[in-house]
Amino acid sequence: MNRADIAAMSDMAYAAGIFASSYTSEVSIANSGNIAAEGSIQAMGLFAQTAGGPVSIVNSGDLTASAGDNAAVGIFAQTYGSDGRVAIHNAGVISVNSPGAYAGGIVGITARDNSGISITNSGDITAANSQRLAAGMYASTQGANSSITIKNSGNLSATGRGRSFGILAMTSVTTSPISITNSGSIYGRSSGVYASSASGITIVNTGKILGGLGPAISVGAGSVEIHNSGQITGFVALDADDTFINQAGSLFDARQTSDFDASGAGGNDLFRNEQGGTVHVDGNASFVNLERFENQGLISTVDGATGDSFTISNTVRNLNFVASGNSTLAVDAFLGGPSNSASDTFTIQGNVSGVTTVEINNTNAGVGVFNPTGIKLVTVTGKTPTGNEFQLAEPIDTGFFNYDLFFTPTGSGFWSLKSFPGGGAYLLPQLLTAAQDIWHQTSSTWFDRTADLRVLLNGGGAPAAYSPGGKSLGAAPTGNLTPAVWARGSGGWLNRDDSASTSAYGRSYNYNLDRDLQTMDFQVGLDMGKRDVLSQGDALVFGMLGGFVQANLDYNNLVRQFDFSGGQVGAYATYLKGGLFVDTLFNAHLYELDPNGTLGFPNSLDASTLGVRTDTGYRFGSFSGGAFLEPLATIEVMWANIDGFSQGGNTVSFNYDPNVRGRLGLRAGTTMQAWAGTIMEPFVIGSLWGNLSDNNQATLVSSGTTFRFQDDLQDVWGEVSAGVNFFNPSANTTVFAKVDTTFGNDITGVGGKAGMRVAW
Repeated sequence: MNRADIAAMSDMAYAAGIFASSYTSEVSIANSGNIAAEGSIQAMGLFAQTAGGPVSIVNSGDLTASAGDNAAVGIFAQTYGSDGRVAIHNAGVISVNSPGAYAGGIVGITARDNSGISITNSGDITAANSQRLAAGMYASTQGANSSITIKNSGNLSATGRGRSFGILAMTSVTTSPISITNSGSIYGRSSGVYASSASGITIVNTGKILGGLGPAISVGAGSVEIHNSGQITGFVALDADDTFINQAGSLFDARQTSDFDASGAGGNDLFRNEQGGTVHVDGNASFVNLERFENQGLISTVDGATGDSFTISNTVRNLNFVASGNSTLAVDAFLGGPSNSASDTFTIQGNVSGVTTVEINNTNAGVGVFNPTGIKLVTVTGKTPTGNEFQLAEPIDTGFFNYDLFFTPTGSGFWSLKSFPGGGAYLLPQLLTAAQDIWHQTSSTWFDRTADLRVLLNGGGAPAAYSPGGKSLGAAPTGNLTPAVWARGSGGWLNRDDSASTSAYGRSYNYNLDRDLQTMDFQVGLDMGKRDVLSQGDALVFGMLGGFVQANLDYNNLVRQFDFSGGQVGAYATYLKGGLFVDTLFNAHLYELDPNGTLGFPNSLDASTLGVRTDTGYRFGSFSGGAFLEPLATIEVMWANIDGFSQGGNTVSFNYDPNVRGRLGLRAGTTMQAWAGTIMEPFVIGSLWGNLSDNNQATLVSSGTTFRFQDDLQDVWGEVSAGVNFFNPSANTTVFAKVDTTFGNDITGVGGKAGMRVAW
């Protein structure tokens, strides 16, 4: 047992920190000191050998060994006789450097039967600079019943000008298996792990295994079971009858060509990627001489760039790719047109079964276009029972076009991504409808503020005089009609239920286009006018208005939102004669349409709506006390315009045809004194609206193909309103508030309006 630091140096030949040897008995070394050994030919930190029993070495000190011509070894244990077991436990840091033949961090060698080797390491080991062989750990047995067991939790690194292995383990007879368990990090320039055993090999990795120029794992002879729940980077070169289980939480970062029968001996090889496991390919990688690939996890070529390829094959026997569980393939693809699209590829030179979900990382930051030619993604040379073995969870939305995965049978077959008009294209004419709905909302706000003019013109606002018999004597007009200023505001929510469908390449697709339109507007105006224009007792009121309007169009099932914001200006005229009223409005909206980053659109668009509305009706009943009825009729015509645009290979234009809407309605209410000098007029309105024009349309041109879309407008819908007006002629002031509800087969809405008017 040693606890002291030791320095051993020899300019002539050999240097060893601790040397123990016996021909007849067991040898044991326990060291916790730091040892540095330097020899011109050979240097060893700890050395133990015997021909008559087992060897045990326990080390927790740091070991450094450097040699010139021959070998540098951190820990060396060797037995020559039967029952010569070797047990090595290391927790220290080992660094060996030899420009000569050999550099080994930990070395264990036995020569006879019943002479197994057990190595447990938790320290960091570096073996470097050897011309012939470098190994972080090297274990070799020659006899029967002489297994090798290696457990590593440290960091192993082997580099050199010759062959370099993180772990090198070999047994010679059929009763001597190899078991390697790694929870640390293993790197070898030639191979991370090299093992050879006719008795079978088991490798369990929860850490990292990395190959440099060679495989991450290489098997010289014998079957191997690899259980990976950590990370293996590189490729494998195996023998025959191999099983590679990529477990949950694991990553096999595949590079170059993994050969599952490098010796050509044949066999039955299985690679299973379990649920939660990942096989990742960066560049071009392949699995060859593999009989069965079972995938329940993720196969990914995603690295942000297209052009990667992954191929699995067996040119001698049948290969079967069997998908189950959460079998997923993730690839990079540039979703564009027939001439500029590209993708990663997955090729199976064999048969496929089960279903694999394909996930696409679209590297095209722009908008998709019409691509009926397709982007080839998966190729299978064997049997494809249904053609549905690879499929997207849902089509990919790229703006105006969606991409989906389609199978092309060729005796075998391939899957390619093709595009077709998506929900984002079918909503284009609905932007015109939204602009028209916004105009309709603001024009209704203006109509509501004209009701007070009828009352004021006909002497409303003050109670009528009554005769002794109770008969009204009437009232002369009171209060000033004009000039006046007024202000009105409104807010509303309108839901339209809608859907669209398209057929593409033998499939049908349905789109839910339900959307909500939220509007807000504010108007101010100046009334001018004249009484007794055409006949005694009539009046003409006219003026100008201005204000702002804002609206938000939000789709419930599409990731789409559009904001309208801008100003409005208008001119109006109202003719009043007794119970007759005719109101006419011209109003213009000038918008900025913000698509909020929606794919396919520019940052903003200019839009406008011009419209004319005429309302007419007649009041039957009182203007100053008692019930009244007003039959109503409305016609409105509007032209909504949205600038066309070209973006990313697509060209969009909107029609400019007029939208005509008409109404028949009835307004009923009563007038009563609210308090001294103020009349209150509660009322309700029932209206039946109808669309009297063609549907809105938009045109999309992509890849030389023209698509036309239309929004089928609601033919008939109803509206019920309730409100109240207050009149105070002595103060020349009127105030109103109103609530509207809209209903129909595919339309519902609610809104509120309020305003006031002051004359002088």
